[in-house]
Amino acid sequence: MSKYKKESSSSDEEDDYKESSPVSSDDRRDASNDMGRHLFGCEKTSDIILQITQVADDPFKLYCHKTCLEANSPYLKSKIEDLLNIRDQHESIDESKPILILNDLERYDKRIITRVIKYMHDHHAIKFDNPILCLEDCITIFKIATLFGMEQMAARAKTVLMDHHVIDSHNFFQYYILAKSYALDQILDELKRLIGQLPEYTIHTSSHLMKMSEFMLMDFITEMSNVDGSTVNVCMSVLAWCRVNVLDVKKLRKVLSNLCESMRNEEQVKNTPFGLVFPVWKLFLKDEVSLSDEAFLCMYHSLLGSSLSY
Repeated sequence: MSKYKKESSSSDEEDDYKESSPVSSDDRRDASNDMGRHLFGCEKTSDIILQITQVADDPFKLYCHKTCLEANSPYLKSKIEDLLNIRDQHESIDESKPILILNDLERYDKRIITRVIKYMHDHHAIKFDNPILCLEDCITIFKIATLFGMEQMAARAKTVLMDHHVIDSHNFFQYYILAKSYALDQILDELKRLIGQLPEYTIHTSSHLMKMSEFMLMDFITEMSNVDGSTVNVCMSVLAWCRVNVLDVKKLRKVLSNLCESMRNEEQVKNTPFGLVFPVWKLFLKDEVSLSDEAFLCMYHSLLGSSLSY
């Protein structure tokens, strides 16, 4: 399990850091498919209600069938068993349909949640063989399938991400966050291959970059800084992240120190606008060099301004 899954979240991307349930086989899912096709969404024939909380909206309900949910998702099977055990222990509970409240999906699109739950009842609800899924929807399906322990569905969503969507400057960090959060080494390897080929001064404007944690940024520096042709995009991305996320000089020193130490290909750096900046930063970032925060910031902004006007 990726270390990022344990971090708290404050954004949609940060939800990727939560612990997801172990992925398990979908072998039993076909048994419930034909029966469930006509049961999903029917209040009269359903035997369980999912009540799903949302951050920016009121909770919504989905009328489902326990057999379909349990056959497709080990995660939901465990939740349902716990709910029914509690009901059995409290004889005073009325005979109405059990309501399973799900709080783990609150940041996901209601439309996609509904499609995934419907897929458990009817596998025609999502077309993987002829994918018309946009990138955002495909990523959300992958995340929910992983949380629910739907191994085959997660694998199919991953295939669509790899085979039917092009990684480019606009979605680079969207893929990077996904790859790091879910330990998708195949996607990470593709990102390492591509970063040196993408046009310079392009990926650092991504809103997904700004939402990355400091730990993930440090890994990005370590993994990408020595790929041929990546220097400008890596440096610009780190500096853009610092402008949004760094509020104290101590953290700025830490990030820049890691950046300078990771850039080992000096010849590659010399041929970029950062050729002047790095030697000076390396000098003043050494522990034995005493430079006040004010002086460091002055030096930082002066060198940065002159390098970018190069």
